[in-house]
Amino acid sequence: MTNTEQTQTNLINLQTNISLCLTSGYKTLIGAKDEVDYRNAICNIHNGVELLMKYYLKEKNEFIIYDKIDHDLLLYGNTDLIKVIKKVYPPNTIKWFDCINLLGYFSELPGQYLNELKKLNGLCNSRKHFEYYSSNKDSKKLLIAYIYPFIKDLLSELILNVSDFIKKDYVVSTLEKYKTHIDNEIMNKLIEKIARAKNHYFEELTEEERIQKTATQDYTIIKKDKLIICPACKKDALLSRSLSLMQEDAETSSVIKRKVIISQFSCHHCGLNITNYDQLKYEFKEEEEVLPDVLVGQFLETFQGRPNEDYGCPDDDCDCPNDCPDDDCDCPNDCPDDDCDCPNDCPDDDYDCPNDCPDDDDCPDDDCDCPRG
Repeated sequence: MTNTEQTQTNLINLQTNISLCLTSGYKTLIGAKDEVDYRNAICNIHNGVELLMKYYLKEKNEFIIYDKIDHDLLLYGNTDLIKVIKKVYPPNTIKWFDCINLLGYFSELPGQYLNELKKLNGLCNSRKHFEYYSSNKDSKKLLIAYIYPFIKDLLSELILNVSDFIKKDYVVSTLEKYKTHIDNEIMNKLIEKIARAKNHYFEELTEEERIQKTATQDYTIIKKDKLIICPACKKDALLSRSLSLMQEDAETSSVIKRKVIISQFSCHHCGLNITNYDQLKYEFKEEEEVLPDVLVGQFLETFQGRPNEDYGCPDDDCDCPNDCPDDDCDCPNDCPDDDCDCPNDCPDDDYDCPNDCPDDDDCPDDDCDCPRG
């Protein structure tokens, strides 16, 4: 057997590598008995998901998964070369968060599962590199209720089946049962809460008390929060949301990935209060929003010092879910260029910003509210 034949015989292609990781990881997870099993399951599944994202990206462009690409790699395999490329060493492939970032150009899934992918990466890194607190019940729930659906959804976009990558039929069927059980448990607890709230509102409160509650406006609304219809009493209720930030470091720059996530539901009419994230996401997942990425420097310049509830409005790419930070601001339509250094907010009609933007000590008048870049 020649060296070439030996190499071909031993080749583990990307799809096989993914299958090895995911099959081993989930097989270990469903039968896990101790910390070693859970650690191995987490690390294998993390590796499998990272490779699956690279598989997806490679289907879009064969070179997109490489960290650095030189001319030898691009020319390798060309049949019209007059100079032989002796050997091409495979370059390093991109890292976890680079995969998520690039995948976002082709799919909405990274935004939908952003927090869960962040948690998986944290679980894996802590077990590989440092000490950690073990919460195996939560880890198992994350891997089955969220990461497994992410894998299925990603494969669905590739028009592939999960059985092509998790090779044990009993593992797939067990995962489906676990997932159904988790969903049912979440749904049943939510149904119980809603039923108690309905009973309180329609049975325990008098008609006069219900009228009084309807007339009461006691919700404090900040920019991320929303008034929505309560699933129990069908009155206005408050859905509180928070801004989730995740920094991704690349070789030349770093970006902040942003997502508005639901954090609490509260109805003063019937008393329904939901703080469990799984229940919130089951009922209100469409109220979460993915915001555009922001460069770290731009983020600090724009958001530093702002109250936590303010999204800010960094540039013409602003995609704030509600509206701009100040009621006076006509951003992004009239926002000045980055060269403008006028303080606060948008200019008066008679002020020709950013073209004539004055120095800080020479602002046209006290009413000028031009934003800083």
